[in-house]
Amino acid sequence: MAETGNPDGVSSFDEFFVAEYPRLVRVAMSAGATFPQAEEAAQEAALQAFRSWDRLTNPSAWSRKAVLHEYYKAIARDLRELELTHKALRKGSVADLAADSTEESDEVHRVRQAIRRLPRAQREVFALIYDGYGAPEIAMILGKTPETVRSNLREARRRLVRELGEPTGGDEESTEEV
Repeated sequence: MAETGNPDGVSSFDEFFVAEYPRLVRVAMSAGATFPQAEEAAQEAALQAFRSWDRLTNPSAWSRKAVLHEYYKAIARDLRELELTHKALRKGSVADLAADSTEESDEVHRVRQAIRRLPRAQREVFALIYDGYGAPEIAMILGKTPETVRSNLREARRRLVRELGEPTGGDEESTEEV
């Protein structure tokens, strides 16, 4: 599609939202978010896109970066809350630490936790690869070189294999294909 006004080929925010919202949720989940966290980040990113609609030249790329940013802000907020809880527990307070309200299989939970422990750059690349982008597109979205994107993906995969074990599905991807 030609680079005129809006390269995403949508003429209205409504069209954009219908097409992109599920993808934004998926990007956040690929970065390690639970479904509720991903929805919250996607809603916030969509709201920001709506407010900036007339100034956006590539709304899809912009919104993917925004959804990751919103998710990371939420993680930082959650970490602050967790630190306060830990301080209270050390002081002898009683706290009921309930399990996550969304029920996930142990394996899905284990994978999400491993993804959350990846460095931010690796999580971002991993999420966008999962969303179907190649290294050149990810480089453009994140403002990095394709080589840096491939390096982050390669290291993310190595870390996940070390932590989770070798994949059993046989559908391993090479970073050279990205």
